[in-house]
Amino acid sequence: MRSITGLLLFASLLTVFAGCKKPPVAALPPVRPVPTPDTFSIASYNVENLFDLRLDGNEYPEYRPGRFNWTNAVHDVKVQNTAAVLAALRPDIAVLLEVENGNAADELSAALAARGVKYPFRALGDRPAKTLTMPVVLSRFPIVSTRGFAVAGAGYDSRNILEATVALGPDTLVVFANHWPSKSAPESFRIAAAQSLAKRLRELPSRLDYLVAGDLNVNYNECETILFAGNEGRGIASINHVLGTALSAPGRPAAYTGEPPPNGRLYDLWLELPVDLRYSKLYRGLHETPDHMLLPGALYDSFGISYIDNSFSVFTWENRLMNNGEPYRWQMKFRGRARFHAGDGYSDHLPLIARFRRGAFVRDTVGMAPAEMPADPQPAGTRGIPAGHAARLPRARLATLDGWNQCDKRIGLARDAAACDRGIRLSGDPGDDNCCAGRIQLAMPPGAASRVAVRLSIKGKGRLNLRARFPGETWAYFNGAGFQRARSGRYFDYCFDAWHAVDLAMDPPANAATAVEFEVRAGKGSAFAFCVDSARVAPRE
Repeated sequence: MRSITGLLLFASLLTVFAGCKKPPVAALPPVRPVPTPDTFSIASYNVENLFDLRLDGNEYPEYRPGRFNWTNAVHDVKVQNTAAVLAALRPDIAVLLEVENGNAADELSAALAARGVKYPFRALGDRPAKTLTMPVVLSRFPIVSTRGFAVAGAGYDSRNILEATVALGPDTLVVFANHWPSKSAPESFRIAAAQSLAKRLRELPSRLDYLVAGDLNVNYNECETILFAGNEGRGIASINHVLGTALSAPGRPAAYTGEPPPNGRLYDLWLELPVDLRYSKLYRGLHETPDHMLLPGALYDSFGISYIDNSFSVFTWENRLMNNGEPYRWQMKFRGRARFHAGDGYSDHLPLIARFRRGAFVRDTVGMAPAEMPADPQPAGTRGIPAGHAARLPRARLATLDGWNQCDKRIGLARDAAACDRGIRLSGDPGDDNCCAGRIQLAMPPGAASRVAVRLSIKGKGRLNLRARFPGETWAYFNGAGFQRARSGRYFDYCFDAWHAVDLAMDPPANAATAVEFEVRAGKGSAFAFCVDSARVAPRE
């Protein structure tokens, strides 16, 4: 499927999918080839209820024309604001969620065209099931086939999954647009969506380039929070265990799939960002990552389309899409118990964007220390990843050392025998933002008592805060001269010229915790340099 064009490309796609009886492939009219640049971008954006002004009978109550201030003028603001975001972002391919129907998609396309941003090709996720909103794919490049399939055992707001095959010169990319059931439903509903998608992915040729994108309504680290809650106690997370973004089994401390992902697993691009920047939505003040871009190993090989390493980012449009630290969602005002449109705002989600190229994958080694550089280059002209090769290609930018993970590129993670003896050194300047300096997952000791403590030694200077939690629990903060437990994180100036022993009291939950997640955090406004040694969990009196 790598060197065909025109009718040969179209015929090949029909042959590839001929063995799948349900659902049928929708063959689109033949199109002229569109010149394809060497690099292109793909965005994923939940636009938050882009409805039209036609009464179809299945709208949300507040989107019925003429009611709750859903007027021509307010509707036009919603369309124009959504178009303004996409015009500023200018992706070559856009995966959109929460679009009511084809008419709403037409209105958005017209508003984009008026801004000089044209998408001649599109795919709608309006089949086979009828749903209140649907996924949409807009593309500058020809979409040569589409299909939609419903979630097996569909229930509770289970929207169709849209599959669109995009022709990029002699290459093709299959885009899967998803909008899984919300968190109002149990995880089992999202597991059903993940299983339906996974079944389709297993049917694809092994060399096919594809991308999974959309609002999955689960966090990239769902397996950490669902370990002891939800999913009928089984600890299975839809994205991590069904789609293979985690290497660890349900119920075990999290270990995530890295780059390049092995066959049958997917890499979640959230892992490229510092922990504190991993969010596209806020819920009750907490950062969440419901929106995703998941990549297979085929986008890391020497054939066809490849991901541009470390090109993934969250788009805030120079903070225009933020309001008081949260995504500037479409504004609704209450009058009594009724919600009315205020005619302002964008979406409760932020857009994601990543770049891709035609040609072999090239690892980005900017910011990697010499010891972290790949031992050898990725073999050219070979298919797949040789056994053991992934272990010799650590992720760029953010380092891992002695179990510690670097959270923010502003704070370096290194060994420093002169200053830290056997410990690790966390140092840098957080600038104007508090940030995670380093994170480690500590195993619970065998036969741990009901009372334990996180124990470590620390020395150095800077503004510091410590916090820890058990899987599925909230963070416990430790502040002040004696690092006493607190409900919130406050940063204090510390100066320890010699090793200082720290003992953080923790009370395990009733369920059997197997690990403790521990963070050293750097406070804004001053240089940060601390050595940390012998971090562990131990029983306490």
